[in-house]
Amino acid sequence: MNRRVGSLRSGSAVKSEGHLRRHLHDALSVLEVHLRAAVVPGNASDDAKYVSNPLDFEADRAPGDNDVRHRAVFSGYWDLAYWKDSHGLVKGILDGWSVSWIATAQTGQPYSEVVSNDLNNDGNRSNDIVPGSRNSHRLPSIYNLDMRLSRKIPIGKARLELIGEAFNLLNTTNITSQNFTLYNFTGGVLVPQLNLANP
Repeated sequence: MNRRVGSLRSGSAVKSEGHLRRHLHDALSVLEVHLRAAVVPGNASDDAKYVSNPLDFEADRAPGDNDVRHRAVFSGYWDLAYWKDSHGLVKGILDGWSVSWIATAQTGQPYSEVVSNDLNNDGNRSNDIVPGSRNSHRLPSIYNLDMRLSRKIPIGKARLELIGEAFNLLNTTNITSQNFTLYNFTGGVLVPQLNLANP
């Protein structure tokens, strides 16, 4: 077998998942999902499908690009139905409201620092990582909260629903990609990149 030609694709995945669903007083519904997973493939990227070292396949065995170890989703819907049987001004102001939300938190995905040149002369510069293992770094964790507030207003036999939505309510900065090039190869010299890890 010519180890410089073709692709190497192998891997394994382990996942555990838990659900918690509760209904309280027929007005509050909560769903919590926690996912714990591990993805450990060989070098399976489309652009870096050749092993970085044809004499050592295991050097490319590392967490996969989609290796998210923990992901938790907490969603809920609260129907403020306490005043549905009331009368007068209280019912007019407080009845018909509902609140829903989706909160997500997950650990960051792994990435490799690379060199923008074919250092080992295998015809593919996409798999030339800096000294160290593949995908040995991770992006920051991601946090997000989306909320929705709505009110149903009866108008005769019809019903008007007013909806207000906020996405990323806490205005959290979530980094999902960044510059992975640690060195550029210029004039036969490796030049460190000052903007490494910039989103």
